[in-house]
Amino acid sequence: MIDKLKYKAGGALIRNARVQIVCWGSEWNQAAPKQTAIDLVDQLTRLFSGPYMRGLSQYNVLPATIAQIPIFDVTTNPPQIISTAVIGNYLKTVIGSQGIDDYRNNDQLLYLVVTLNRQWNTPNVGGFHSWDNIAGKIFHWGWIMQISSGFASHEIIEACTDPEASGWLQPENGIEVGDICEDSGNIGVADGVEAAIYWSNVDGSCIIPHRTAKVTIVPDPSDECIGPHVGGKSKFKVSFGVEPSWIDIVDIPLANAHFKWDFDPSVCAPLGASTGPVLELTWTKESFDDTISVTITADGGIDLSATIKIKHVLNAQETQLIIRMCELRKLISTTALLPPPVPDTEGPIIATIMPTPSEINRLRGLSSRLIHKLDQISVISGNLETAKFRNLGARQGM
Repeated sequence: MIDKLKYKAGGALIRNARVQIVCWGSEWNQAAPKQTAIDLVDQLTRLFSGPYMRGLSQYNVLPATIAQIPIFDVTTNPPQIISTAVIGNYLKTVIGSQGIDDYRNNDQLLYLVVTLNRQWNTPNVGGFHSWDNIAGKIFHWGWIMQISSGFASHEIIEACTDPEASGWLQPENGIEVGDICEDSGNIGVADGVEAAIYWSNVDGSCIIPHRTAKVTIVPDPSDECIGPHVGGKSKFKVSFGVEPSWIDIVDIPLANAHFKWDFDPSVCAPLGASTGPVLELTWTKESFDDTISVTITADGGIDLSATIKIKHVLNAQETQLIIRMCELRKLISTTALLPPPVPDTEGPIIATIMPTPSEINRLRGLSSRLIHKLDQISVISGNLETAKFRNLGARQGM
């Protein structure tokens, strides 16, 4: 753990943020900008309902929710240059009107003001967050210069973890959870949405929590020792997780998931449907380095994929060899059931209990069966080597 971020005791946090997007200016009268604002609500809703903000649990912050209808205030226009005073004074005049919620009824409200074609009063600033007050009652806000889920998520996570410059930050310079990661590119993708990368004390690095999928083989008790082989069956199952793995995935549904499996039909064939989270195949041909992959799509434009490699599908002779070796292992393991030596109570010398006639017969039987299995393995191995030599000779024109 690398604690670049420190918490000031008693510092402000927005633990359960309710974000209301306010689009300010006559430019929002046009259909195209309006649609981008509606799309932003959808993107942020998808992002925050997934694992993205759960990485902030280490800072005692929970995932934010987004008000489903953006507010379009086209009655006035913002100035060309935006500042903390401009945003603070604007919100003081509109809070509680035009559909804009009153934070005095919910102290977890966070206003996100969006202006188009405006600049911050400091160069190269695409977003900002701060706070102001009405009659001594503090409200929190963020501002972004354009519709962007990357900019928006950056300001939201920083406003939640450090709304009043007294929460989680680097004490030596005041840098916040998202700003630390500007050298890492700052913007990534989670659940198909562009989102700000942020610093994790737990990981000691910049992260962007996202869903993951993994394909595993479900063991078949009938041939667990053998593995994939011609004439046998293999079952594959998709499981879901989150990266980084310490983040809890509980209660993060994948709505209306669809599965598309991909495999080589020349070496295997599906048994039943191949459109669910489990795929069962029968192997029809020996092969090397086969790939079984699956693509998962879900509501909201979520796309995941996973792959598993099958190094070797055994042919008939190899399968018989492995079966004999498995049987040999089982025989060897049964010898552990014989009575063990017992210590001599009169000294450190180890004494043994003489086997009974039935145990002697059992040992003879085991020995005979072990020799028989070893002979079978030797014959099969010799046949395999001979076949390989012949194949090599054929390829080299011998």
